[in-house]
Order: sequence, then C-alpha cells, then structure tokens
Amino acid sequence: MIDLKSSRKFLCTSCNRRVAVYLRRSSGERLCSTCFERSLIKIVKRSLRDVKDLKPGIKLASLVIPERLVTSITTLYILNKIERKYNCKVVAVLPINECYRAVVDNIINSIIKPKVGIDDEFIDIINYGDSRLNISSVEVFNKYVKLTINSITKYNVIALPLTLNDLSEIILTSLLSHYLENIPTQPSFKLNSQTFIIPFYNVPEYDVYIYSYIRGIYDLTLDDILTSLRDTYISEDQVIVKELVRDLSYNNPELTQTLVKSFNNIVRSITFNN
Repeated sequence: MIDLKSSRKFLCTSCNRRVAVYLRRSSGERLCSTCFERSLIKIVKRSLRDVKDLKPGIKLASLVIPERLVTSITTLYILNKIERKYNCKVVAVLPINECYRAVVDNIINSIIKPKVGIDDEFIDIINYGDSRLNISSVEVFNKYVKLTINSITKYNVIALPLTLNDLSEIILTSLLSHYLENIPTQPSFKLNSQTFIIPFYNVPEYDVYIYSYIRGIYDLTLDDILTSLRDTYISEDQVIVKELVRDLSYNNPELTQTLVKSFNNIVRSITFNN
C-alpha cells in the first residue's frame, strides 16, 4: 500500500517486514499477501475444527456454482491448500444446468485445473434440470442443499460457497419474511447423513474477492465468464436486501459480524430454554 501524498509505503502490521497490499476494514490491519492468506486460512480452519466427519481418506465435495462463482473457486482453492491437515481429498463438484453448461469447460480448463491445481480425477460434473440462476442468498442456500440431498449423495461432507454477506442476507430476508426455518447458525450442520460446511462463514465477501484477485483467481477470463452468466431473474426486494448487506459489509463490517453472532446467540438461548 502507498500513501499517494507522500509516496510512502506501508508495511504489513502483522509481520512488519513486507509491504501491505490490503487494508482489512473490520480490524484496521494492513496486511501483505502472505499474512492475508494466513489469516484467512486460520479463520477457515477455526470454522472446520468441530467437523468430526473430516476424517483421513474421505472426499470433501466443494460445490462450484454459477451464482457464486468467485466464492466457489476461492473456497475450492483454499480448501485444496489446507486439505493436508485433514488428509482428505478435495473434489470440485459442478452442478450444471442449461445456462452453465456453455462455460463449464472454460471454468475447468482455464481456472480449476491450472490455478487451483485440481486434476480430472477430482472433478465431478452433476447434471440437473433447473435453468435459472438465483441471486438471493436464501434461494441459493435452499437450492443447493436440496440438490445435494437429492442428487449428490455419494459425498458425506459438502462445502457450500457462501460468505458472511450471504449469512447476513439469509438472516435479514428470513426476519422480513417471518420464516426462520433452515437458517445455518453454525459453520457446519448435518442433514440426513450428510455434513454441510461453510468455510467462509465468518469471512466478508469483500475479503474473499480481494484474496481471489491477489492470488490470480479473479482475472479477465473469470470476469468474462461472470458477464456471460448475468442473471435476469431478480426481484426488487432481493436486490434491496443484497445491496444493504453489501454496503454494511464494506462501510461498517463489524455490523455484519454482530448481526450473525446476535442471531445465533438468540437461537442458542431459545434452544437452551426449551
């Protein structure tokens, strides 16, 4: 990072050796790319530490979905970096529909193989009929949990590509609609015999995007793919909630953390009293 007025470079506040490349708004830290990556890995490991099903030898399915493509590939990338800790194999699972099919080969050959380092052996394409793209975090969450339970049953542990922004949006949308069922109140949860994990449960969307850019995941190729997948099925109320959460995450990042923590504390309190 450089102060444009004085041309002075800022050092990373964590290592105090390398030049900072990112100002984390939630903490005020100036981080170099190495320390930024370490901090994200630490957060992800903390989110996964209570997942008992992450056993040696299992295949961990990481969904790569069109609605959250940057988050999907970044989730896959960071899980692939830390899989040695659990001695399991990360599988890129791509549920494809009609609108996604045209770009999936490009995603695999231009991004997943060369940039993430996933071989053909650990890439799994699942066909399904829904041709819509859903912008709402609630719809995305419900859609892929349901799809996994019905059609992706060979994996016991599945990673959902959601961020703190998505969790905040799910909570706000659920409160506005007075429907409080199926809200993920922890980074991992179990449905039927499958365990779902959300590695970026406590990470803002902005941090994920910056990290993907720093690591060369988000480039012109991915940007062109995102442009080709633009959704036209968006209701106005979904846009309002999404933009509200995005503004909160950027301008007052501590509020999104507080929202999720407060809601989870309320849920735990109700559960305990019952």
